[in-house]
Amino acid sequence: MNKTTTFSLMTIALISTVAASAFVVKTADAKTQRDADRRAPYVNALSPELTVPAVLPARIDDPVLMEAWIRLYNRQNPIQLWDGSTLTGQMLAQFVLDNNIAMVWDTEGACGSGSCSLKKCADCGYASDSPIYMMVAEQTFGLGMEALVSTLAHEAFHRTEPFGVVSDTRFEEFWAFYIGAKITPEVGLHFDGYNSLDPDNLNLWITDSRIDAYLQLPAYPDSVQTLISVASTSSNFEGIPTHAYAATN
Repeated sequence: MNKTTTFSLMTIALISTVAASAFVVKTADAKTQRDADRRAPYVNALSPELTVPAVLPARIDDPVLMEAWIRLYNRQNPIQLWDGSTLTGQMLAQFVLDNNIAMVWDTEGACGSGSCSLKKCADCGYASDSPIYMMVAEQTFGLGMEALVSTLAHEAFHRTEPFGVVSDTRFEEFWAFYIGAKITPEVGLHFDGYNSLDPDNLNLWITDSRIDAYLQLPAYPDSVQTLISVASTSSNFEGIPTHAYAATN
């Protein structure tokens, strides 16, 4: 191979590299512009104290649902969980973003009368393309943005699969509702006096909350079984909140 040929090949390689780099930069610039265009309506419409992230979830198209996600992202107060760890609304919103989870209105009734994400089977995980279905009543009957944010927190918590790829349990539902209530206290259920690690207490919370259908679920995931014995007591009123028996004690 002579010097002229070698130089020509090197020149072609250099030009190709420059062209490829320019394409990458151009593509990145286009994405940045798309992200900015998607942000703009929310930056202009929402209160100045709300942070609209630079990148919004690609699979949330409805503006009401996107606003709910943005508001959840802004909830940064730590919520203490059963094992002493903490969680924030922002962490849940970031999980939805990082995992490219869609969020749609349940117009086809996939969840019946509520909101949900559908698993591939009872003991399976969530399919990567499975959206979070939001109850249409929250839109139709104007239950309010805060109720929507609470529901999103509830459903996003489920999607994190906090106990692994296992069937749903009463314990997981307790904590999903608890997190929703901490995100939006005015629309959540009540939890004062209930110990979720006490089986009788857990069942009483379900019946007091009038969500008895959850009693059909298994009580606890295997991963918290060792914590249940720690929560037990020797009281004659074991598993019953103080307010439930104080009048007769």
